[in-house]
Amino acid sequence: MTIKLLLTLMFWLASSPLVWAQVKFSEEKITSYAKAAHAIEQKRTEILQRATSSPDWTVVSQKATARGLNVCDLAKEEQTGVIETLCRELFDFAQQERRRNGFDSNSEFNQMTRALQQDRILQEKVRRKIAEQGAGR
Repeated sequence: MTIKLLLTLMFWLASSPLVWAQVKFSEEKITSYAKAAHAIEQKRTEILQRATSSPDWTVVSQKATARGLNVCDLAKEEQTGVIETLCRELFDFAQQERRRNGFDSNSEFNQMTRALQQDRILQEKVRRKIAEQGAGR
């Protein structure tokens, strides 16, 4: 193998998202991510049920859908009081849950979320951990 080919291969491996995603997250961090993601998803489901029972839900959700957004991504002035309160509750809960599970920042949590989009092995690990969380209720 020529030096140039070897260097190209090493560069590709070092810069490959799949390689980095598989290497840089410990089992402990994957477990922490799964715990946080599971709790946040449960809360999101609860909040969604409460939001959809609000009389303002239809108008607000149609605005969001027309723009390709989630309801909570609308500007606060476009959300009704009830919907804004529920979105704030979800945001605060998610932030607390990430911290409680050892993520010092949202960007650290989001880094793993982005890696999950590219790494099937990491996806499967997280899925298994989340399933364990659901079974452990």
